[in-house]
Amino acid sequence: MTGIEEVQCGCSSPSTALVAAGGRGDLGRPCLGGERSGAVSLDLLWFGEVGKTQVFWEVLGAEIGLGLVTGLGTALIVGGNLWIAQRIAVLWVPDMELTRLG
Repeated sequence: MTGIEEVQCGCSSPSTALVAAGGRGDLGRPCLGGERSGAVSLDLLWFGEVGKTQVFWEVLGAEIGLGLVTGLGTALIVGGNLWIAQRIAVLWVPDMELTRLG
């Protein structure tokens, strides 16, 4: 098959390979501070073990870039909707004559 490269894990023990393989599936999760930092370091170790650190940095850069683009797009949509709502909102001021009890 063209375009597909098989990567052999040169891990020192089966348990290391199992832990490293478990960390590889976390690339699609959003970055959530400390919870994600362990997965990032594990992914970096795994990609370093198989000699593909460049792939790790490209994937991490793509995740960060897509997160920023998505966040900015959402902010633009919400901000635009708030701006439109403010522009078309009817300013309502209660009539003081009607609100008096006496």
